[in-house]
Amino acid sequence: MNFVSSFSDLMNSPALTLNKIEKVGRIVEILRNETFCGFPVVNCNGKDNRASKVCGLILRSQLLVLLKHKVFSPPDLMQPNTVRLKDFRKYYLQNLKIEDIDISTEEMSYVMDLRPYLSPNPYTVGPTFSLPRLFRLFRGLGLRHLIVVNDCREPIGMITRKDLAKFRVESKRGLLKVEQLNIEDK
Repeated sequence: MNFVSSFSDLMNSPALTLNKIEKVGRIVEILRNETFCGFPVVNCNGKDNRASKVCGLILRSQLLVLLKHKVFSPPDLMQPNTVRLKDFRKYYLQNLKIEDIDISTEEMSYVMDLRPYLSPNPYTVGPTFSLPRLFRLFRGLGLRHLIVVNDCREPIGMITRKDLAKFRVESKRGLLKVEQLNIEDK
């Protein structure tokens, strides 16, 4: 068994972010190539497309429903909100996949406004957040995703419940021991 030496050992990879207004082609590409279930949404900082502050979190399941209902439009013509809560509920227990959604080549250049659908106040922590508090936060609030941000609120990583499931925490005499379990991903 391996011991976790720092908070950064829990982060499986840097956060893959989406912009508030994102190209459909990029969303489709991300959903095809990644298995992540949550994505930080950021303000785009100028023409260099650098990520800036986190402004929300959107789930994979939400993106799939939005693509299925074709809630996107050409870049110069923003489409009004046409998806309702019942549409998200309809697909909640269905295992909707990106392969089930038909997007034309022309639609890949369209844009999607994520602002009406994102969770605007996701939980975030800094890179120096303590491990005991991290475990208590996930357990106490029933979190699935936690965005790790730097001092400028730029996302630098993501911790999920699945990441934490690979560890066991023990506390003896005030000392915290975090142990990595040998669990195979399937």
